[in-house]
Amino acid sequence: ALYIDGRRQPYHGTIGFVSPTAEFTPKSVETPDLRTSLVYRLRVIVDDADDALRQGMPVTLRFPTTPAQR
Repeated sequence: ALYIDGRRQPYHGTIGFVSPTAEFTPKSVETPDLRTSLVYRLRVIVDDADDALRQGMPVTLRFPTTPAQR
């Protein structure tokens, strides 16, 4: 699920690209907690896009904890 600020309902889609390198890396990444500060460029093909989504805007992705059934 893909979340943006100011909208409670998530968007859904498929990840089409993930950059192999972080765009922002703290000076030292020594603990798992600090790894959450890394930012990667992604391309997401959104199934239910609307006018609130803009190219390049920051989003939060949350992945299901169980595999999707096919």
